[in-house]
Amino acid sequence: MLNKEQTIRAWKDPEFRATLENHVGHPAGEISEQELEAIVGGSDTQPQTTVPCLAITFSVFMCSI
Repeated sequence: MLNKEQTIRAWKDPEFRATLENHVGHPAGEISEQELEAIVGGSDTQPQTTVPCLAITFSVFMCSI
């Protein structure tokens, strides 16, 4: 059984984790490909941009005069 410091080191250090007989899983766990695809925004997303706001640009311009 690992103590708290060794467990944390095993989570952070892949080389140390590889030397252990009983691999310590990450506390967050593992996610399958199907679970990843089911996450909202996990797949089939298209990048979008926002239209520049001319009112703010105009306001800043008027304040600097």
